[in-house]
Amino acid sequence: MAQEGVLVIEQIFSPLEGGVNTSLQVGDTMYWQNLSQQSDGQQVATGIPNIIGKVKEFAFIRQDTPLKDFIKITYILDEQDGSDPPPGKFIYFNKSRAVNVSSVTGYYSEVTFSNSSNRKIELFAASCDVVQSSK
Repeated sequence: MAQEGVLVIEQIFSPLEGGVNTSLQVGDTMYWQNLSQQSDGQQVATGIPNIIGKVKEFAFIRQDTPLKDFIKITYILDEQDGSDPPPGKFIYFNKSRAVNVSSVTGYYSEVTFSNSSNRKIELFAASCDVVQSSK
């Protein structure tokens, strides 16, 4: 049976940066790396990325304290190379191409563009994806 782990990460952010990262999804692969402090005070990720595993579930936890939120992530440890991240490490995730790359589904599509306004409206772009059907 796969081993599970839980991370609770404090996120301190500026409202100008957009807040909590909302692109995390179930199935994303998580990694950790060491942090080094540069002479200018900036912290940078260094060394080889270490795989943690796949995100099983997660929850954003809002606090009453301004500019401080938490995210609780439950993950399934990678059976081959996975390791729990030590405290103070840089944690990031990688999106699954199988889940996040879309293509045509179905056989055909019919679209109608309509304008219910009394004023002139300009359409800037419309696009479609066409794939040859199987023979």
